[in-house]
Amino acid sequence: MVGRLATIGVCLVAIALAFDRSSNILSLVSNAWAGFGAAFGPVILLSLFWSKLTRDGALYGMISGALTVLFWLYAPVSVDGQSLSSLIYEIIPGFIIAAFTAVMMSLFGRSVPARVQKNHAALNQIMSENA
Repeated sequence: MVGRLATIGVCLVAIALAFDRSSNILSLVSNAWAGFGAAFGPVILLSLFWSKLTRDGALYGMISGALTVLFWLYAPVSVDGQSLSSLIYEIIPGFIIAAFTAVMMSLFGRSVPARVQKNHAALNQIMSENA
């Protein structure tokens, strides 16, 4: 059910972006990469290298990264007459906020089960032996 709702959500965002007459293919692809990079990049890196990442941390990290990119692109905010997107590529603030959110939610939310941390440590051991 979650997968279907997520698919509907992505479709609605894609439709909204497609109706923006001022955009072109390059900007749409750039926006998509920024959204995917900010939403999934920190979660992937944290899940690989930090054993304390929780499900809630990953979920809220993905949501905050994607929302930050959307805000950065479409908010009617300007600095010295320039849009936020023209000042800095939206993946940068999105990535930072997603990573911060994921870490904070993991540290102050529910803890990771001991078996998950044990599996993570065992996998790291195997990876370091084969390197």
